[in-house]
Amino acid sequence: DLSRKLREDDVYHAFHLEKDSIVIVNIWSILHDETIYPRPEIFESERFLMDDGFDPDILDPQDVAFGYGRRICPGRYMAYATM
Repeated sequence: DLSRKLREDDVYHAFHLEKDSIVIVNIWSILHDETIYPRPEIFESERFLMDDGFDPDILDPQDVAFGYGRRICPGRYMAYATM
């Protein structure tokens, strides 16, 4: 479940969000942001790599795909181990 209930009023990109509003994380949009992942519709594993390892400036999709906070997917450890 990616919905969250705001505990207090908040502002996001000049939008006022009232306390108790329900917000939903748009993972698809995050993972298809062309400013982070050029040509996001194409799988290019090399975009995450540098000569000495992973590129720290690129958002790791695993940090987004398994959710956030208290409700993060408990099966992520099994997924990592399987890969």
